[in-house]
Amino acid sequence: MKKKIGFTVAGAAVLIALVVHAPGQTGARRQAPWLEPRNPTRLEWLALEKQASEGVNEFGSNGVTVNFYLGPDSVRTGEIFCDLAYLPGTQAQLVQMIEDGILRRFEAQRRVDPWARVKIIKKVAKR
Repeated sequence: MKKKIGFTVAGAAVLIALVVHAPGQTGARRQAPWLEPRNPTRLEWLALEKQASEGVNEFGSNGVTVNFYLGPDSVRTGEIFCDLAYLPGTQAQLVQMIEDGILRRFEAQRRVDPWARVKIIKKVAKR
């Protein structure tokens, strides 16, 4: 009888452990959605690289911002957009020099990625 009680207690302990541990255990462990692996395209990487290395998010002493991004047709065309915004009173020569530099660097990039194109959109920024 003592043996039967020990077996019953051990069985109950295992059953309780399974019930406590079982919720949420459906096989593979789930992680937060923002941690799931993702493979960006070469176009997405290039836009991200350009923004990281050449993008300027705030108006500095030169009064110009530069922002690279993908547009709605970028996947189809391979074109990266570049907003070149400048404050009123910024010298036109400076804006043109920045635009020319972006175009030159994209031409150099085309040696590696012949499909890479940029469309620069110049606009006067509102204060």
